[in-house]
Amino acid sequence: MGTNDETVVQTALSADEYERFRSIAEREGKTLKEALRAAATEYVTEREQPDPDDPFFSYDPPRDDGEAVTATKTDDYLYGDE
Repeated sequence: MGTNDETVVQTALSADEYERFRSIAEREGKTLKEALRAAATEYVTEREQPDPDDPFFSYDPPRDDGEAVTATKTDDYLYGDE
């Protein structure tokens, strides 16, 4: 069984789905477990949406003389004027 930070899931595949998946995993030198994890990670990564309640989306950047601090100003601060 998995460690405390893992959850075990089960699903059923048709014989064709299973064979196709097994064949690809084998071709890539992966176990079924590794391939299923990779598939789940890819699925989530492609479909995950940002959380609109994340404070990042309501952050009001500091102002410099009434002007928004832009990426250029941030670069100047971090890396100095060139």
